[in-house]
Amino acid sequence: MKSDWNRMVTKNHDQISIYRAFAVISMLALLAMLGMAFFISYQFALQRAETQMADKANDTLSALVEVLKIPLWDFNDKNVQLIGKIYSQDDFIAKLTIASNQGVVFESTSPAGTPVLLTRERVIEYHDTVVGSVRFAVSTAYREELTRQSFRSFIEAAAILILAVLAFVLVAMHLFIRNPIRYFAGMVANYSEGQPEVFSKGSRYAEFQPLFDLLDRMSRTITSQIQTLKDTNQILDRRVTERTRELTLERNFIQAVVDTQDALVIVLDRNGRITNFNRACEDLTGFTREDLMGQPIWEHLIPPEVRESVQQVFSNLVEGRFPNSHENEWLTRDGERRTIAWRNNVLLDEHHTVEFVVATGIDITQRLKAEQEMAAIQAKMAAQEKMATVGQITATVSHELRNPLGVIRNGIYNLKNFLANADERVHRNLERLERGVLRCDNIIKDLLDFSRNTQSQPVPTDFDAWLREVLEEQMKPKWVRLHISGGLNGQIIHLDHDRIRRVFINLYENAVQAMQEVWEGDPTRKFDITVHTRHGEDAIEILFADTGPGIPGELIEKVFDPLFSTKVYGVGLGLPTVRNIMEQEGGGIRISSTPGLGTSVRLWLPLRKAMPLAAG
Repeated sequence: MKSDWNRMVTKNHDQISIYRAFAVISMLALLAMLGMAFFISYQFALQRAETQMADKANDTLSALVEVLKIPLWDFNDKNVQLIGKIYSQDDFIAKLTIASNQGVVFESTSPAGTPVLLTRERVIEYHDTVVGSVRFAVSTAYREELTRQSFRSFIEAAAILILAVLAFVLVAMHLFIRNPIRYFAGMVANYSEGQPEVFSKGSRYAEFQPLFDLLDRMSRTITSQIQTLKDTNQILDRRVTERTRELTLERNFIQAVVDTQDALVIVLDRNGRITNFNRACEDLTGFTREDLMGQPIWEHLIPPEVRESVQQVFSNLVEGRFPNSHENEWLTRDGERRTIAWRNNVLLDEHHTVEFVVATGIDITQRLKAEQEMAAIQAKMAAQEKMATVGQITATVSHELRNPLGVIRNGIYNLKNFLANADERVHRNLERLERGVLRCDNIIKDLLDFSRNTQSQPVPTDFDAWLREVLEEQMKPKWVRLHISGGLNGQIIHLDHDRIRRVFINLYENAVQAMQEVWEGDPTRKFDITVHTRHGEDAIEILFADTGPGIPGELIEKVFDPLFSTKVYGVGLGLPTVRNIMEQEGGGIRISSTPGLGTSVRLWLPLRKAMPLAAG
């Protein structure tokens, strides 16, 4: 009971405690009474001190008169002075003056500034004859001492009285305030512990009985309401159980339908966290539903490079732009990429706000791959048909043009011999004709090389040594510096000498021709051609770079197109022929260029045609 009382009293410090309030008021009342007692005691002590002092002054004056009669009658001044000295030593008398009929016989002085409260003066008679007079003044210090003594006595009595009253008040508070309150608190505690009938038994304190009657009625009402709530709660529990079972069956049915679908089904909340993930998604990705539930979809399934676009599609759905369609890649647990075609929609809450995003998708990876393969086959067939047509035209043109060109070449030769002594202008024109015939012959040769698909005839070759020999035998202008560094360490490559030679001669001539255009504008400039070989992954690589003018970015993708050329002369078959040869040899070519700095060509040949150089 005591602990319950203490808990109730200290539970909330902001509440008012009756016991504490009464104690404070009682203490304030006692302090007021004590102050009043001090004031009254002081006034009473002061009045008593003044009365005592007046009585003593009168007694002292009468005594002096009796003592001084005879000495003054006998004119015995010595005795008068002795008596005066004796009486002046009393603290009560501040100043004493004794006079005879002839004048002052004795006069005592007090310190300067000593306050005087009252004076007394009387004529002395002896045998009905006036023999002198006496006069004295009383100091206030004597009154103050009397006041202090009286005040101390009154205060001690008042303190005893107040302590007695205080003890009585405390006992009364304990009996008539604290105990009833604790009794009431105990009854309330019993009620809170499940004893609703405590108030029906009545109160031992008559003042609490109306309150107990009210609390008893309230307790009965609350008990009735609690029972009603229990009955209602049981009904609700049964309904909730039945509804939960129905919802569980419905959810399991929907999940079973979703899981049996071949399509991918995924449900996301507004923040992109996965809330459902059907079996088709599990089979495709290798992740289970438990692995990804509650996880943001971007952290596990979306490749980093497409996350921004997928998040934008998701944001459009959340903002109300639905339904929509989208294609993006998914990452499987093994790191494989699968392309999914999605159809997206949303579920709205009661406020018509997007709550969930529902996406159904189909894996189109194989379809896209088949479409790409079909497109490649169609492109290859179109290229083959085009090449066949070009081959037929080339064969006809080369046959029809080479015979006249041979005649022209022979005619130029005969004219040069016949006109050996002609002037220089004639010889320059003949040389121009000869260069034109050679250019036409090279064009025919390029056409034949581009249109032919001859069988490769590889032979074992020390590639670094062979490549150095091919490049160094080419005509090199004095303004070109050729740098060759082999990194294959004697690697043997099986390659067709004629076809691969054609590749590097073509690259070399293209580089020299491009740099010559710049050199003609600045004859003091030097240019570099750098060739380096190295081992790659399952291939050998050849890096061929020049410091020429470079190729503009908008033209870099067109350099492999047949008949495309930036030169005034030529038919644009050099680089297309190089690519055809490299691809027929199982390799490839890539070109990168920076305008103003030069062009870099990367070629590679597979190592399946390579073997180490035999010792000896």
